[in-house]
Amino acid sequence: MSKAMHRLDPAATIFPMSIEMCQSVRLEQRRPYVYSDEEIQRLLKAALAFPSPKAPLRPLSLYTMGVLAYCAGLRLGEIVGLTLADVNLQDGTIEIRETKFFKDRRLPLAAGVIAVLKKYLVAREQAGGPTSLGSGLFWNQRSGRHYSYGGVGILLVEVLRRAGLKPTTGRIGPRIHDLRHTMVGHRMRDWYKEGINPESKLPHLATYLGHRDITSTLVYLNITPELLHEASERFRKTGAATLQITGESL
Repeated sequence: MSKAMHRLDPAATIFPMSIEMCQSVRLEQRRPYVYSDEEIQRLLKAALAFPSPKAPLRPLSLYTMGVLAYCAGLRLGEIVGLTLADVNLQDGTIEIRETKFFKDRRLPLAAGVIAVLKKYLVAREQAGGPTSLGSGLFWNQRSGRHYSYGGVGILLVEVLRRAGLKPTTGRIGPRIHDLRHTMVGHRMRDWYKEGINPESKLPHLATYLGHRDITSTLVYLNITPELLHEASERFRKTGAATLQITGESL
């Protein structure tokens, strides 16, 4: 801020920033963002509407990437690393290979996600994409190769901007990786709604996300007003009744 003021008024004083202050600012900028259901829909609609006259497959590619990032909680590198061999439409699973912590994992997908993958694969074949099992799932029509990590990152950030979820310039605002955080938060929320104790499901969720233990998964758990509401509703229905019974027995 002081440097910006100095550019407007050279007489303005520039105050030094300590290392601790810089780290604090960076942490604040990287604070996980939990998308709402409405924002997820805006993001996916922006992906499908992405202008790409020279690569007509690109909008559907970006849409499918967004679905996998949110519904399966995949990291960007995991999405880019997928091959045709990793997708099993019959079993309704995808294989994640040599991911973070050097672990492979097979993930079951919801029927809606499988339907999205089927539609994308048909469009990919019609667009002339390579059919060898080792070829990249997400094929770049313009280059004739699979998408790079950096290229996908740039495109998906542009999707966020077009959806009105991120400022038109700068690094501030939600990130694509925050879809992974959102997947965890929404999964916990839905378990509460279904009357399921989320604590019993955390080890399974950790395995699904490719974490070594639930400690890493808990880092992804961001307390939102919606999640607090569902947790308090669960307590009202179960815990409050237990306390009442206990109080009467004393």
